[in-house]
Amino acid sequence: MHAARHRTGASEAARAFGLSDGRAESPLESEGRLRLVAAGLPAPELQVELHDARGFVARVDGWYEEAAVALEFDGRVKYSDPTGGRTPAEVLWQEKRREDLIRALGVRVVRVVKEDMGRGWPRVVAGIHALLGTPFTGPRAFVVVRRPAPQSDTDVA
Repeated sequence: MHAARHRTGASEAARAFGLSDGRAESPLESEGRLRLVAAGLPAPELQVELHDARGFVARVDGWYEEAAVALEFDGRVKYSDPTGGRTPAEVLWQEKRREDLIRALGVRVVRVVKEDMGRGWPRVVAGIHALLGTPFTGPRAFVVVRRPAPQSDTDVA
């Protein structure tokens, strides 16, 4: 990458590479995270697990630690073409119950769908910005378990 530093687009490519993260599980997660950063928000941590006193509660797509804000990037395919033999109604019900459990921990949840990234994007960014401006206070009913970023072949000496 260093040898190409004077080529057109090299700095943009280097920045994109620096923002890549193998923990993203969908193109929507990657696009949303990059758009948040482009809007001036910090990059959320990816694929963070939340545990309560009984154990695992949920894994969230994005996480802002200080404010205890979880981001969920939701595509329609999860509901229109579910896996595991579940019906769309079962997927929706399980997702609703999962979010109820997350909210019961005191975590604030923001759902982002592809349509939000259009004309409504400034409203989404403003909402997240407002949440990040209000740190989580009081005792936490949860513990955060982080997944390490995957190592690439270029990281190994």
